[in-house]
Amino acid sequence: MTVLRWAVFLSLVGFAFAARVVLIPLFLSVFLAMLFEPVVSMLVDRRIRRQWATTLVVSTFVVLTGAALWFIYLSGLSLLNDLASSPRLASLADYVQRTAGAFDIGAFVPIHANPVEVQKVEVVSAYPAWMGFMLTGFGSLFEVVSVGIFVPLLMFYFLFDKENLVESLNALLGEYLYLPTLNSELPKMIRAFFSANAVTAGGLMITHALMFYALNFENWLPLAIITGFLNILPLVGAPLAIVFPIAVGVLPSSVAFPYVGVVLGTLVLHFIFNNLVLPVFIGSRININTASLAIGLLFWSWLWGGVGFLIAIPMTALIKIFLESNTSTLAIANLMAARPQLVINEAEAELDSTFQTDVPNSL
Repeated sequence: MTVLRWAVFLSLVGFAFAARVVLIPLFLSVFLAMLFEPVVSMLVDRRIRRQWATTLVVSTFVVLTGAALWFIYLSGLSLLNDLASSPRLASLADYVQRTAGAFDIGAFVPIHANPVEVQKVEVVSAYPAWMGFMLTGFGSLFEVVSVGIFVPLLMFYFLFDKENLVESLNALLGEYLYLPTLNSELPKMIRAFFSANAVTAGGLMITHALMFYALNFENWLPLAIITGFLNILPLVGAPLAIVFPIAVGVLPSSVAFPYVGVVLGTLVLHFIFNNLVLPVFIGSRININTASLAIGLLFWSWLWGGVGFLIAIPMTALIKIFLESNTSTLAIANLMAARPQLVINEAEAELDSTFQTDVPNSL
């Protein structure tokens, strides 16, 4: 039976890797539908037809997401323009170039007596460099387009036909899973995860903007937007938020770079938001230990690239909730949990009930 389970597991991993173009939009749309279901239900309670309520919610989500991505793009573009026009960075680049030119590479790399002339080939890209980095992180252009097109469509379908889908899934999975746990914990986990990240990113954008402005950064606003957005990246968000302003922050030539202020200020802000604000929103909804979180990040990043890294936490929590919904896999779920549940097998339960029945009460 163990060999069969391993075969099924490896087959599922191979299918998830091969069908990433289908599964990534599917899971993203399911997560977003669970996130916005309370909004649709609230509109329906106010006597708005579910079709119109779903249309309003999905349309608002698309417009706001597009505006946010465009605003982040403009912030990054402004940041690059500030870097290009900074005399401080220009002098640094000139120093690096002069240092590299004076370096004696011949002491490490043998130079041939008769060097071979190599024809220079210039490669002209049809799209900007930033688009190349985006495509590298998200995969092929078709995957990016499929996410942008099919996620809103699937999200609309899942919200509009929710009752039929839930009833069908309960009939299909009821034999194998404990449905009350699945139906209650999964939506709560998704809402806690997305709301916590949204509040944390927004709060860090505001507080970083105030900090960079107080430290006399010329590009304080785009720098605050980028560093606040970086916080949604698991594990690596805080280090990047420290290194990024040091690497690309622009100051007037007469102002010394405030290394201590940037490092201490960023550490204090991230400590406050990640240890005081996040637990208020997440609470006990995402009960995953650090080792399982790190393994989940590695696994989903390998499986689905940049998108897998971004949704690694809800995907790992989804797997854990499925394992908790079946008594035969509850022990595996406890390996992933920060606070394991008590597991009593059937033999122990039967022995305990027999002992309580046979032994008379001495009181």
